[in-house]
Amino acid sequence: MNTKSVFLAIALIAVMVVGILGGCAPAPTPVPTAAPPTAAPPTAAPTKAAATSAPTATSAPAATTAPTTAPTASSAAILEAAKKEGKLMIYTSLNAEEFETVLPPFQKKYPDIKVEFFRGDSEGVTQKAITEFRAQTYIPDILETNDVNITQLISAGVVGQYRSPEAAAYPPGASDPDGYYTSARINLVVIAYNTNLVKKEDAPKKLEDLLDPKWTGKIALEADDWALLAYTGKVMGEAKAQEFWTKLAAQKPRVVKGHTELANFLVAGEFYVTPNVYVHRVFSLQGKKAPIDWVKTDPVYAFPHVVSIAKNAPHPNAAKVFIDWYLSKEGQEALVAAGRVPARPGVKTKPEGVYDGLNIFYGDPKSLLKAADVQKQYYTLFGIK
Repeated sequence: MNTKSVFLAIALIAVMVVGILGGCAPAPTPVPTAAPPTAAPPTAAPTKAAATSAPTATSAPAATTAPTTAPTASSAAILEAAKKEGKLMIYTSLNAEEFETVLPPFQKKYPDIKVEFFRGDSEGVTQKAITEFRAQTYIPDILETNDVNITQLISAGVVGQYRSPEAAAYPPGASDPDGYYTSARINLVVIAYNTNLVKKEDAPKKLEDLLDPKWTGKIALEADDWALLAYTGKVMGEAKAQEFWTKLAAQKPRVVKGHTELANFLVAGEFYVTPNVYVHRVFSLQGKKAPIDWVKTDPVYAFPHVVSIAKNAPHPNAAKVFIDWYLSKEGQEALVAAGRVPARPGVKTKPEGVYDGLNIFYGDPKSLLKAADVQKQYYTLFGIK
């Protein structure tokens, strides 16, 4: 073999060796994608005294396709951290029986997170959380309360920020774009009437029908539903809403403290009609054969009950896991089992079809930050001390 042939043979062998070694080399480790940027810490929420300077709330983004249930890398990391935290404290205005119906599916899915809760009315939840926060005693991880009280908690700086990926499945107006809250359940505030005293065809079809002289002295209002005055201003326009409420006051309505009491007094025949009953109370009483029915006005006003992460939450990751679950289809179905109306579209209600044919106006809690004058006006108009 001549020198040139030897040289070519050696080169060929070298190429073969390199190819074999390359095929045996381990695959390169993928470069991790950058973690999403951490949200900037929230600025201090305005105090109630400075509520007039609160920023104007923007509408939540339109609902998109519901998020996938497959865990992302970040949700897997949050879940692992939540397991290490091992517990969770929730302050809720759901009654104890209802909340004890909601919890078992969560505990079954996340047995490593022990849940404790404090139950109070919305005002009780709010005052407890604010008092503890001011004493720098950080106990709750989650706050679950109504639209009026969440504004007080935001003003006091008690509410943190967390925008759950599940919020994308909710309609515009149901979720705060800054992550302070998402509506988990809603109280549909409806015109209800006593069917022993009012025929269906004679019932008011819209709020303005309550101004008919035939209803004078036969109406009742809930004592603290001043948010409805604020929300009607958004729908009717401020001038028309002011005119409506002023004329309604001239109808001499009775004032009742508490929505449950309002509904019970209605079926007892103590008045004929009210614009302030929660629709789930109507369903509950109808199930007991009580003489009550409701009207599908356009729109129907929704008072949101929201879920939020507490600022300085001792167990922030467990709080995020619960919020994600609570806003998911599974969590919303647990709320339905407890007899509540879910805020998430596409969840079967009880009775079925509660949303059918309804144009729902979602109350914006942030708009109430600037509504101190509206609250005062409501109390003054109806002689509420």
